[in-house]
Amino acid sequence: MLLPLIFAATLQAQTARQYFRAGEDFTKANNYQDAIAQFTKAIELDPDFDRAYVSRAQSYSWIGEHQKAAEDYDRALVFDEKDEELYYFSGREWHLHGNNQFALMKLTTAISMKKNFEEAYKVRQAVYMEMEEYEKALEDCLVCLKLNDDEQAYYNLAKVYEKLGMDPEAEEAYKMSLQKNRRVVETHFSYAQLLFRLEKFDEAGLEVTQVLQLDPRHLEGILLESQVLAAQGNYLNASDKLSMASVEHPDEARIYLYRGDINTKLNQPGYAIIDYSKAIELDPENAVLYYKRAGAYEAMRDYEKALLDYDKLLAMSQYDGNAQR
Repeated sequence: MLLPLIFAATLQAQTARQYFRAGEDFTKANNYQDAIAQFTKAIELDPDFDRAYVSRAQSYSWIGEHQKAAEDYDRALVFDEKDEELYYFSGREWHLHGNNQFALMKLTTAISMKKNFEEAYKVRQAVYMEMEEYEKALEDCLVCLKLNDDEQAYYNLAKVYEKLGMDPEAEEAYKMSLQKNRRVVETHFSYAQLLFRLEKFDEAGLEVTQVLQLDPRHLEGILLESQVLAAQGNYLNASDKLSMASVEHPDEARIYLYRGDINTKLNQPGYAIIDYSKAIELDPENAVLYYKRAGAYEAMRDYEKALLDYDKLLAMSQYDGNAQR
């Protein structure tokens, strides 16, 4: 009686391995849905097939199913609870899913098992940032910097410094990041945002120029460039930049908002009304737009339409704190 049972179990294990290999082939072809189906069949035949859980988790991650990926990594941990990599991957997937409490537990365990686990520190720092625990995020950033002082480490450090209100330190961190690599668009852009907020408009303009040289279609860079130009008093150039952007991004409400603001500063309320109206069409729940259009109507002495916008604001204020302000 024992021999048939052993034979059946062996055959089942062989079949599970066949499904697993098929899943690996689908993964290599970037066909993750079919890979998941094959790994699932392997697991159904052999529930203790730990590699199948890991491979299925990887496929789930590729298609954005981060909760399922995290759950599979956790299942794999049942078979090897001393694998710090599995704790890291589980923590990363829980973070991407949005469950930062679970992510924090897994990542902290991974770090406790491997003190120089740079990738785990990076993800945990991101978790702390989302949890608004900026001092702890700073601690992890500084550890990452000791492990590897590359451009990403300095960039992450700059972001934390900004959250802590340490703007001079953030400036220096951005500069160090750019010294390491001057071709990272988002570093130039984030640095430009900081400089703009600090009203260092000439320096902000230089950084935005770098952004647009690296990526001429960078929408946020184009919008920031227009704001820098307007802050420098170069309203016509700023307006031209926004007009060109509206051709490629006709559904971006901020283009019309910013151009409306420029027309208001140029004492052209009629054109401002046109822009604010287009912005409202695209973003009807934005209370600021009604307030600005009402001001433009007042400048045109069209008080009836101004009152209609103020009435809209009053109605919105019942539900919208921004409208109340």
